[in-house]
Amino acid sequence: MIEYNFKDPQFFLRCIKSISAIADNTVLQFGKRLRTYGMDGSRICLYELVIGESELDIIHDGKINIMIYLTDLQKILARFRNPDELTIIYDQNTITIKGKIANRNKTFKLGILDDDVPHDPMEALNKLALDSVFKMDLSGFLDMIEDAEVYSDSFKIETKDDKIITTAFGNVGESMTEVYLEEGITAEEQCNYALSFAKGILKSLGSSEVTISFAHDKPIMIFDKLSKDSFVRWYLAPRVEQDED
Repeated sequence: MIEYNFKDPQFFLRCIKSISAIADNTVLQFGKRLRTYGMDGSRICLYELVIGESELDIIHDGKINIMIYLTDLQKILARFRNPDELTIIYDQNTITIKGKIANRNKTFKLGILDDDVPHDPMEALNKLALDSVFKMDLSGFLDMIEDAEVYSDSFKIETKDDKIITTAFGNVGESMTEVYLEEGITAEEQCNYALSFAKGILKSLGSSEVTISFAHDKPIMIFDKLSKDSFVRWYLAPRVEQDED
């Protein structure tokens, strides 16, 4: 049996919400930390969520990788609004989620999927050289994406000098949004990405600032530091543009 108590139950709920926008299934990896990873059905987006030791009381230790429906986990967690206590237990191919809200104790059980646990892609992705790196206010970057949405289902992001530029082109017009950053940018790059996926990722995150890394013809990485040893990391594949005759 493996059993974790969350020191701040609301923190765990926020963490799961940060990967809920696009993914359907998730791998739960138990160990000295709780880690999840997975991807959307089209394999355009991949995510990794790590909840560190500082956020957990590990009652019964153990190591195992299992796969569950993320949507089912979300439905269960939605029944715990502002919990005082929250515990996750793995035992005999079943996940048990227990919690306390005021004078109410709740228990839900969730079976695991029989499918093979997919290969963990993060080790290879984390080795990618994403040369252009910058930190930005989350709401500000989301605003740039929504400007592009007026004209297209994709956007081009470009770093130049000390500014971020997003552009989009459509049948009826085009948009360009520039944001100047005081801290500067590590390299000049440009690439295209699917707008709806980027918007879905950004809307699910909860921090005020994110770190963004990308390079030409490579995925964009959106990193959200949740606590000193907890984080969520998203990768979004580049958009392949078709050449016009």
